Amino acid sequence: MLATAGRARNQIRPSTIDTLEPDDIETGTIYVLESKSEHPFVAKHRKLIHKIGVTGGKVEIRVATAKDDATYLLAEVDVVATYKLAHLNRNKLEYLLHRVFAPAQLELTIEDRFGKPVKPREWFLVPLQAIDEAVSRIRDGSITDYTYDPKLAQLRPIEKYSLWSDSQSTLPHLRPGGRRAAKQIPKFLEERIKNCTATTDS
Repeated sequence: MLATAGRARNQIRPSTIDTLEPDDIETGTIYVLESKSEHPFVAKHRKLIHKIGVTGGKVEIRVATAKDDATYLLAEVDVVATYKLAHLNRNKLEYLLHRVFAPAQLELTIEDRFGKPVKPREWFLVPLQAIDEAVSRIRDGSITDYTYDPKLAQLRPIEKYSLWSDSQSTLPHLRPGGRRAAKQIPKFLEERIKNCTATTDS
């Protein structure tokens, strides 16, 4: 189960689990951070760049040494939102959140304290409201049907592809809610389409 804290105040409830009760065992916290780094790109997009993580301890302790850790861009951070969770697998939840926002993962290389290049992987160019929506969709179980669209700056449904026969031809097409041209068909179906075409032409 999830219950929110910080800037996100609404109660979050995945599946049929209710809000956090006194007798429940809190197993972790989803946290959202904003960096205070003076890196030019970070400074320019500070309100859009967020670190999304899950911890089993206290967030304040987790980020206490952020300025000395390349994972946190070697800078202090602000905790802009937290979501307490119980009876959920922290690793799987973090993986799920990172997968949803993967299209907006920050591509940034910095040098650690020893001068070695590091690419922090848990930072994303996403607005806070999109993260709030993702947590809400964890509540209702629909999160696996969504991905983040950087162009729209919001979550969008993952297209569901299905084969169907065009009324004018036996050539299969793909229809993710509406008809798509054959040239847009994923590669894994190209061979099957070629076989269908060969059969039709013969």
